[in-house]
Amino acid sequence: MQGAPAAVGYGLRLPTLSPLDAQRVGLALAQLVQLPQTGPARRAINPVATFRFLRFDRGLSMARVGGSPAGVERQAEGDREPHRRTCWAQRRPDGKPTPGARYRRILGPIANGPMSDTAQRTRELLDQLLSQGGSPWGSPEALLGHLPNRAHQEGWHLDWEAALTHWSDLCRLGVVAIVGGGDGGYTQGYPRYIVTDHGRSLFARGETSPHNADRYLNAVRSRVADPDSIAMTYLDEAVGAWRSGLNRSSVVMLGGACERLIVLLAEAASASAIVPYSEKLAKVLKGPKPAGISDIFEQVRGALTADAEDGKMAGDLADAIERKLSPIFEHARGLRNAHGHPSGAEVSDEDAEAGLLLFPGFYALVDRLLAHLRGRAAAPGKA
Repeated sequence: MQGAPAAVGYGLRLPTLSPLDAQRVGLALAQLVQLPQTGPARRAINPVATFRFLRFDRGLSMARVGGSPAGVERQAEGDREPHRRTCWAQRRPDGKPTPGARYRRILGPIANGPMSDTAQRTRELLDQLLSQGGSPWGSPEALLGHLPNRAHQEGWHLDWEAALTHWSDLCRLGVVAIVGGGDGGYTQGYPRYIVTDHGRSLFARGETSPHNADRYLNAVRSRVADPDSIAMTYLDEAVGAWRSGLNRSSVVMLGGACERLIVLLAEAASASAIVPYSEKLAKVLKGPKPAGISDIFEQVRGALTADAEDGKMAGDLADAIERKLSPIFEHARGLRNAHGHPSGAEVSDEDAEAGLLLFPGFYALVDRLLAHLRGRAAAPGKA
């Protein structure tokens, strides 16, 4: 094919780059595939439908860029939309300048507003299309090729880096399973990708699923009045570790986030005049030697239970102490203790994921309890 970019038709392996550099190169290839402006070569290269994902690990990418006529004409029409900026270069397949071979390079949208907002919207759109069930788009190429059209219909412009990174994360997390090879939407009668049972379960949980890290963390923050920076830092690291397959690290960091919330409850209870627990907690927290989190939690639970039994706490909040607060904290603390020491014990994917799925509700409950205790401290005459 005269004038085609040299990368077309080649397999690409990036084993010698650092993980971060490999990921950047992979994303750059997806964003900067060039299209001839005129002639038959224009019909043969598609920056979306021809980027064939065989495998994406975190950072280390293996992909194939090839020519596929499927959907190219429709994509080519979309490339002419004015919201895409263009630049012109004169190139040959070997990369040297040559007159007459002009290529149009798609650089992406010009104005998307705040990048974080657009990136998050891009991830949510991909989740939405995948959660519709089955594999209606037939192939990853067709699915990804539909994203910019859908975004354009809704009046915004796709963030390609966010789309491709999120797709690679979904593959690595087991949300989708893909089959490489083939130019069409289906290969020998079966789809090129499916959403797994695990993926459907995560999609069903919506914003409380950690597979979409930014949305998950924002959902946690939105459920509490004043998110604690220390707890959120530990939670952020727990999510990042889980998404990288580091389950042991994830449960240890999540245990740290939960322990931080219990310390906040202890500080609030110590100022709430709940006899005898407030005085005991004040001594424990101010002592020269830090008390163990188990001892602190027992005093916190005693204070909350005493307040509930005296009728000073809303019924649903009182019920949640033993039904939700205690079991979730004990689960998180147990995993942290078991795996925070060099025991060699394994952490299953299910255990690491379960803790993250439970944490948003746990923090929301702690926030309500904090508001109750701080209200008591502000009005000691009602104790």
